[in-house]
Amino acid sequence: MLLPNKVIAKGYESFAVVSSDGKVHTGVLVSRNATEVVLADPEKKGLTSIPRADVEAMQKAELTLLRDADGDGQADVYSSIESRFRFTGHYHEFAFGPVTNSAGDLFFSTGLSASKHHEAKQSGSGQMSSALGYRGWVMRVDPQGDLKPFASGLRSPAGIGMSADDELFVTDDQGDWRTCGSAVFLTFDPKQPAAAFRWNR
Repeated sequence: MLLPNKVIAKGYESFAVVSSDGKVHTGVLVSRNATEVVLADPEKKGLTSIPRADVEAMQKAELTLLRDADGDGQADVYSSIESRFRFTGHYHEFAFGPVTNSAGDLFFSTGLSASKHHEAKQSGSGQMSSALGYRGWVMRVDPQGDLKPFASGLRSPAGIGMSADDELFVTDDQGDWRTCGSAVFLTFDPKQPAAAFRWNR
């Protein structure tokens, strides 16, 4: 249990690294240098070494590939993997992930804008909204680079995870139509057209 007036001691913070092959590695940072990042996994009781050549990072506006081209331990090349889900610049349009399944698909989640930010999307009930693109969604990027909507109806899906059995979960924050935070198991029905999904009703 983490007490409200306490902090996590330096050296015990949890790190998550997504490598270019789509694997997610979590643990406590043991060391990092120009060639690798080493994490300690308490559950597996061992160390994981991740090559530092390529790392994927999620930003509000895009999924980015970071590459250390000269081997000095710092990213030199920032390449956009995906940005078609759109971003207006609103502070609440967070993005989380990515996680990957065994097929190599990447999944990430996006948060909605706060109400009254976009005049075209005013909500009489004060609900959060999406002025453009796929906000309040989980998106999938397949190994060929195709972006596909996966699930909607989310407000601020601030956590996303994939089980060893390729089960996709998100945690959604409370507010608007959610009275409390929740953990949600997501599945995809290919017979359900993406256009039929509505996050606001």
